[in-house]
Amino acid sequence: MVEFTVRSDRSTIANHLRSLVHVLVEVRTPPTAERQRLPLNLGLVIDRSGSMAGAKLASTRVALRNLLRRLGSEDRVSLVTYDHTVQLLDQGSGAEKQRLIRKVDELRPGGNTNLSGGWLEGLARVQRGRSAGGLDRVLLLTDGQANAGVTDRDALAEIGRRHLALGLRTTTLGFGADYDEDLLTQIADESGGNAYYIETPDQAAGAFLQELGELGDVVGQNLELVVGCEPGVTLIDATDFPGKRDEREALFRVGDLYADDVTCVVLTLSVEPGLAGEQALLSVGMRYRDVDDGGVERRDARLLTVQRQPEPGPVVQDPDVMREVLLHKAARAKAAAVALADRGRLEDARTALTRELDSLTQALDEGTVRISDRELLQSELTQSRTLREDFREETYSALTRKQAIMQSHLARKKRGIYSSRTST
Repeated sequence: MVEFTVRSDRSTIANHLRSLVHVLVEVRTPPTAERQRLPLNLGLVIDRSGSMAGAKLASTRVALRNLLRRLGSEDRVSLVTYDHTVQLLDQGSGAEKQRLIRKVDELRPGGNTNLSGGWLEGLARVQRGRSAGGLDRVLLLTDGQANAGVTDRDALAEIGRRHLALGLRTTTLGFGADYDEDLLTQIADESGGNAYYIETPDQAAGAFLQELGELGDVVGQNLELVVGCEPGVTLIDATDFPGKRDEREALFRVGDLYADDVTCVVLTLSVEPGLAGEQALLSVGMRYRDVDDGGVERRDARLLTVQRQPEPGPVVQDPDVMREVLLHKAARAKAAAVALADRGRLEDARTALTRELDSLTQALDEGTVRISDRELLQSELTQSRTLREDFREETYSALTRKQAIMQSHLARKKRGIYSSRTST
């Protein structure tokens, strides 16, 4: 049974003051018993441009072999390669994996990087191979910049949005120090997929297998959350998910639901003064397709209220909400630090990270954080502190930038150290 909750950081607000209220929208899935995973329909889109020569392409071949060996007979895969040209290397079912593996062994480096051409071909092959009850996913790997075909970042993001509306998701895998992390993270976000940073060749196999393992855990698809503010309430901030939002309403296209997992959206509301009594703040609707029940659409809705009172009493904050607010702010601080560093303002970037480090430290020192959350927040504190030290003239690099962007992405998607398995 999927658990859907909407909670505010406090249950009461003063009726004569403007109030700032944090809200946590949480979708939790239960552990599942041993079950047969759904058939996969994969498009593996592999950069074979000249920069992939050597260890990168060799480790990619190993990673692809490992992934192909784990396919079942009902799975389907299309192997697409691209440099300045695009080639369908092969396609077939998991029953034909040995032939597919032999094709992988033929991968050789070529010329420039027509990322859009390879991606569109992979999407087209997955779309043609769709079947009822299967899971469709494109895995897009590159080590460089899109320098042939469609190269505009917004145009590429639009490709992701358009195909997500058709139910086709893309996960991106960025290889090495030279790929465009802004582009690949944006593609993954707009496509409803995941993003991986493969720093060294020996990490390639793990990234592919992690994605394959997560696909086996998918229990719901097309999760959307619809938020509507009540009169006197303004939405001023929210977790960054694809969709649309303004001051009154929002639609978040969140993506897949995994077994034994949690999806969180943090909202910040400004509430105008009003009369004492019960105050409705917002409504939140949830809808998704239940993979374990033949793709049937599930819907639910919640109305969030607080009590207004003449005098502000002691604030009793919900620890779950405050944990997620702290992590949300830390993720935002990393993204802001990168934006400042891009303009050459490294000291301001360090200051932005320091403010969030101080917030985390204060929360831990004051004892307002539950014991079960301390390890997660301490890990975030250590990670952010290490990152801050790299935002210096002598140490800031493309690697530092990628780490900051990926950490922000993982926090938003509740992956890595932020997994529900460590935060509950």
